[in-house]
Amino acid sequence: MGLALEAGLTGLGRAAPNPCVGALLVKDGRVLARGGHRFDGGPHAESVVLSQAGTDARGATLYVTLEPCCHVGRQPPCTEAIQAAGIREVVVGMVDPDPRMSGRGIQHLTQQGIRLRVGVRQEDCEALDPGYIHRQEEGRPRVVLKTAATLEGNVATQSGHSQWITGATARGLGHELRARVGAVMIGRGTLEADQPRLTARFDGHTPWWRLDNDYQPKRLVVGGARCDHELPAEGGARWYLGPGLGSSFERYLDLPRLSGGEVNWPSALRRLAKEGVNAVLVEGGPQLAGSLMRAGVVDEWLAFTAPATLGGQGRAALAGDGTDHMTGATRGQVELVERLGDDVLVWTRFREGPSFAAQEKLLRCLRGEME
Repeated sequence: MGLALEAGLTGLGRAAPNPCVGALLVKDGRVLARGGHRFDGGPHAESVVLSQAGTDARGATLYVTLEPCCHVGRQPPCTEAIQAAGIREVVVGMVDPDPRMSGRGIQHLTQQGIRLRVGVRQEDCEALDPGYIHRQEEGRPRVVLKTAATLEGNVATQSGHSQWITGATARGLGHELRARVGAVMIGRGTLEADQPRLTARFDGHTPWWRLDNDYQPKRLVVGGARCDHELPAEGGARWYLGPGLGSSFERYLDLPRLSGGEVNWPSALRRLAKEGVNAVLVEGGPQLAGSLMRAGVVDEWLAFTAPATLGGQGRAALAGDGTDHMTGATRGQVELVERLGDDVLVWTRFREGPSFAAQEKLLRCLRGEME
């Protein structure tokens, strides 16, 4: 199953709205084929390995990180292909949370006389794609907030200058996350102030798990009025989440808003889920971060702290009035604490279920298994 998990890494980020899935065929103690679901609309992992093995697949054992599908979509049902190939046994990492599945694929294979084992390295298989699981279970993308702050908690000077608070190692992890979540979100203010590219860049030090070096995440800009600032053409798709009056965006989605003008984030995120977004990495400024936190939709927060101080007032990580009493604080669970160069990362999870912190741990575990 570890080898199947590694094969599934080819779909990180780019498989959305489909899940990342890896598969492995074994016969007489020998690996016949290994592959993963690379991109939305492409062949499923099971089809990839069955095609590689051909007639040798008869009598083999199939390891797959996610329950094989039994419904008709853009690809034919994997359960039928497994049956036709004469597979003897199927080892499944986890049940598919998609309501069209939810055990139906396992039941179908069992009824065909194929031996099933379910739940092998289940937590690892869940960690492979937290965004997909979250969208299926919650109806919206998983939201991951990332901030970089000084010791006093400021993410920028009073004038708005913020490049760079943290060092290269911390920024490198941010770029890795961009490639894994599939979509990066900022506000129009950040676009105007920083003019970011919002691309995953590795400067020749490509992560070992990045099996498709050309993939770039979608770039989402939230705004409530005309946007004359542009994102560079090079990179992932450019979406403006506001009135469609800009010039450099391929998609415009005017998000639902509350009576005071603030984005209705629960409804807005459901809209993004329908557009095929499984997870969002939020790299915006205090206004966007505060709005999402007040709406209660931030699922994880990566808080990078640099050993530096502005010596006075600056811009706090979250804008807003806050709370007058500690009973009103939003509390989470610390998933990871580590030093990255001179900086410190505290990775907090606010909701139960598979997280991108768990995915980070899985990637490190898999690399150790490879070595």
